[in-house]
Amino acid sequence: MEVSMTRTSDQLDQVAPALVGIHNELRAIVKDSKNPAFKSKYASLDAILDTIRPILVRNGCFVTQTVTEGATHNVTMRRKQNNEQTEQVVETFQETSVFTITAASRCIHLSGQWIESISIVPVAKFDAHGLGAAQTYARRFSLASLLALATDDDDDGNASTIQHAPRHVATTPDVSVEFWKLVKDKHGDLTIDSKREIYREYSGSPTPSVEGYAIALRKLQEAK
Repeated sequence: MEVSMTRTSDQLDQVAPALVGIHNELRAIVKDSKNPAFKSKYASLDAILDTIRPILVRNGCFVTQTVTEGATHNVTMRRKQNNEQTEQVVETFQETSVFTITAASRCIHLSGQWIESISIVPVAKFDAHGLGAAQTYARRFSLASLLALATDDDDDGNASTIQHAPRHVATTPDVSVEFWKLVKDKHGDLTIDSKREIYREYSGSPTPSVEGYAIALRKLQEAK
């Protein structure tokens, strides 16, 4: 989960031409770091700053970065998991809290005009290393967004660690487990084909889903 937004000064007639000059000089930034988790390369914060600083100065600009206090956000996580009972993939939703760090990168012109990019990123671990890594990533992400820099390999979205569902979705993640527990209590051990038929009978659908399991569980409980 990364969120980015932009703010500007009231006037842009001085900083806008400067940004045009900056973009005219910018070239691809060397991706000097590796992400072992996704076997991809990215440009570190140091590499980005070393590349853009002289270009900014030549165009009458400089950049500042600030990191604000962390905050907690309630989100809905979407997960896909294999259901061993039916050999089907079941999608579940779960409410959780995510602690985030916010970083702001501001490009300031000699005139005092400015444009700013604000990025919000999650903190993976609540320790010194985790907080430091989140701060560095937030600064890098906001700076890249500010100047439209390509600093990462295209990983087709593999780096997303949290997938978000609409806020109105509310389901019970373990509903399928509870359903099959009641089925076993009532019918004993069953074959895969028998389980599929039972699921179809109670849910009214041949395809397993969270909503289907909720319906099936309710009907099974009413039939007891």
